[in-house]
Amino acid sequence: MSGLPTECDSKVTLHEGVLSDQALENGGRNTHSGYCHNLCAVPEPEADRLYVIGEPVDLDRIVSRETVRTHRSCRDNIQKIKTANKDEEADPEKAAALRLKENILSNSSEESNGDEDDEFLVDWDGPDDPNNPMNWSKPYRFFCLITVATQTLCVVFWSSSYVSGAPGMMKEFGIQNKTIVVLGITTYLLGLAFAPLVLAPLSEMYGRRRVYRICLFLFIILIIPTCVAKNITTVITVRFFAACMGAVTLSNAPGTLADIFKPEDRATAFAIFAIAPMNGPGFGPLFGGILYQYLGWRSLNYAVLIFAGVVWSIGFFVQETYAPHLLRQKALKKRLETGESRYHSRYDFTLTFWSLLWTNLTRPLNMLFTEAICACWAVYVAVIYAILYMSFVAYPIVFAELRGWKPIYSGLAFLGIVVGTFIGISLDPVVRWGYNRHKVDPETGKIPPEALIWSVCIAAFLSPIGLYIFAWTSDPRIVKPWIWSILAGIPFGTGNCLIFIHGSNYMLNSYSIYAASAGAGNTVARSILGGILPLFAPKMYSALGPPVAGTVLAVLATVLIPIPFVFYKWGKQIRMKSPLLMALAKEQHYE
Repeated sequence: MSGLPTECDSKVTLHEGVLSDQALENGGRNTHSGYCHNLCAVPEPEADRLYVIGEPVDLDRIVSRETVRTHRSCRDNIQKIKTANKDEEADPEKAAALRLKENILSNSSEESNGDEDDEFLVDWDGPDDPNNPMNWSKPYRFFCLITVATQTLCVVFWSSSYVSGAPGMMKEFGIQNKTIVVLGITTYLLGLAFAPLVLAPLSEMYGRRRVYRICLFLFIILIIPTCVAKNITTVITVRFFAACMGAVTLSNAPGTLADIFKPEDRATAFAIFAIAPMNGPGFGPLFGGILYQYLGWRSLNYAVLIFAGVVWSIGFFVQETYAPHLLRQKALKKRLETGESRYHSRYDFTLTFWSLLWTNLTRPLNMLFTEAICACWAVYVAVIYAILYMSFVAYPIVFAELRGWKPIYSGLAFLGIVVGTFIGISLDPVVRWGYNRHKVDPETGKIPPEALIWSVCIAAFLSPIGLYIFAWTSDPRIVKPWIWSILAGIPFGTGNCLIFIHGSNYMLNSYSIYAASAGAGNTVARSILGGILPLFAPKMYSALGPPVAGTVLAVLATVLIPIPFVFYKWGKQIRMKSPLLMALAKEQHYE
């Protein structure tokens, strides 16, 4: 033992190595030459034992080098994860992702050590447990998909249908400045922007079903004041609070789909779901114009009230889908039935709502201003989104004021954007085909996130092309045929859809366990800009005229074209310069 240290340094870094057969035969006493970084002998009273990261292992249990390597790797991972979890209060999102890994590793180790606590771990009753949302029947899961998509459609529909009734509100309330009425869009989008930051931790703490029911019920209640409002202030103010409640669909729906669909089925599920949030803004003025012309501006709110009541009622047939909440409830039921307090699920945690809320509020904003990927894509998506909402102000000017169309027909002018959006969604299989054919990153052995951007590179041209066509054909004194202005919406809608879906997916795929925060920051930026820019549309189109004003927006979209190309070519280098992503990649490498 003279060549060995007498105690183990607990801070030593593990290296890949192999415990030689000779070392095993010598009882672990000649390990210095081959494995001194990983194993060390102990003082003479315990010389018949070896220590691996401070954990004793009986020599008679070591039967091969694979056994030692397995035990060492398992304990190494557990120790690393437990160390990370010391900062759980400061980083609950990361802790939640690591908690599952810790339990899996712990369970594996406990099986080998005969840990008696393992029998109190409450989990699904096998891979085919019918209570697991992943194992629900396909028809029922499809029903859940359609339900949450329809609820989302209802909320997004009201964001733009409001514009169709603007002339009626201006006339009834004696408003001369159109910007005041447009504030109703701004307050609504701001509600959609910030509310998910609060609703997300509520869903994690109490499950999705309860949050859906309560928030959508309050959404319905808050629609009523807009139906009977006596002034525009009531309408604008109440729309903000209604949007805060309706935002539950935007914050919870993607998680609901992830709860019930396996990874191989999610692409199709999300493509179907995307029809709602992507086409909702187009459907709003499309149907809103019809309602306003025949029933007045209040009918728009009554229609949404009825629509919301129907989808809220249907939602009662959707069971809880959030697996962590279901398993926590199952463990609680087990404790109550047996009186045994040791029953627990692997998702049990002690984080408070306020700690989760603080993380949800601070991390997305921090990433938005410190991460190049988040900042660039947030700006790109936000500008395109804002231009879309500016079109809800521009189209009535072009078709109703300049061409003299009735509300019902000016609403139908949005058909071009709706058709373009459907085309963008239907191209999802083509985008996936291109993604799967992309070369693998030799360092990771996986397809890089940049493989998703090829479709955005094409879409980057489609959006400004549509805007240029609309701008240069918007004035009937220059181009008399109205069809060109409507057809311009097709490339614009297709480009918007591809940028919104796959640009956001690139950002989410890049940030792994921080995807929720990255997405939340993107949503905040998108909704704020989408709510503010339309305020300038009335004066902008009045002062410059539709052709020039439309060209300004087209040029703005053109200036942003290089963004997807830069990330497609140099995205990996940009990711490597991110301290957050580098720390995450290093952690995943050692796992």
